[in-house]
Amino acid sequence: MHNLTENLKKITVFSELSSTELRQLSGYFQPFSCDAGTRIIAQATSHNGLYLILTGSVEVRLKIFGGGELSIAKLKAFDAFGEISLISRYPATANVIAEEAVSGLLLTPISMETISVIYPQLADKIKSAIALRCCQRSRLLLKHLPSKINHQHSWSEPTVMKRAFVSEISTFNITDLHHFLKTPQLKPLPIPFFNALHQDEIDILNPWVKLSVVYRGDDVKYSPTDENGFYGLLWGAVQAVILGEHMVKVSTYGPGDLFGTIEYIDRLPPPYRYVAREDAVYLSVSEKGMVNIKNKSPAVWGKIMRLLLASVGSQMSNINWIFLQLNIEDVYKVSQGKSHV
Repeated sequence: MHNLTENLKKITVFSELSSTELRQLSGYFQPFSCDAGTRIIAQATSHNGLYLILTGSVEVRLKIFGGGELSIAKLKAFDAFGEISLISRYPATANVIAEEAVSGLLLTPISMETISVIYPQLADKIKSAIALRCCQRSRLLLKHLPSKINHQHSWSEPTVMKRAFVSEISTFNITDLHHFLKTPQLKPLPIPFFNALHQDEIDILNPWVKLSVVYRGDDVKYSPTDENGFYGLLWGAVQAVILGEHMVKVSTYGPGDLFGTIEYIDRLPPPYRYVAREDAVYLSVSEKGMVNIKNKSPAVWGKIMRLLLASVGSQMSNINWIFLQLNIEDVYKVSQGKSHV
């Protein structure tokens, strides 16, 4: 048991856990082993969880758009892979092949769910560490995209076409949404994120939610006095773009989508601009609001954070899809040596 907790401490996502938390966690791992040449994880498919290598080595291969695979990392004893599956249901971002016979430990999503029930604070710390690592990796890739992306994948800003909305929209909040959703000229869709909250939880969140309108071609912005937060799109379309030689589209959001989660989780400036592809109506929750919710009701804050952490997988999926459009040399330059998929 002592050796296991020491090994877990060497893994990035567990490095901040206490000795007690490591002991609690250690009982949920199960052994795994495979022969050389075994495909442990297949890119673009669901997989079994976080793998901790104790002996042997694996190769991480990225399937390139148009055919072929590129080796982007080799992992050995005490490296880990597959952790994104613990916070989201999104497919694996790369293939993982056993380079030689491998033995180790596996933490499955089902075991993670059990931990969430028995040790909720421990589960939250693990998920937060994984989400933060995802954000860091996303920023690394995004940093290189403007200079690497092919011109045909760039996106130019649309012509500004402003439409008149009734001024009372700016006064709406969650309590008013039932009426707002029935407004015929907008026809927005509910946001699944908020549907996961009970009415008493919505009542706590409600004072900190703002409803805003952004017009085609304009940036989506918080109030200048607010820090990072996150958004939920009710109607219209918003694009995440980064600037370089070209304006590159990273992701498109439609009604029901959350965005702004990367910068909220890692507390750094936004990695890209959010620009309205068409007139849009969105909800926003500022960091100041989340702090107030945490002080008033830690349980509600924890539930909101768990929902946000789960959304990070979609960000990784979007960014990796764009990355597959690059040529092999560019992918290798940015991805070589990265030890997590």
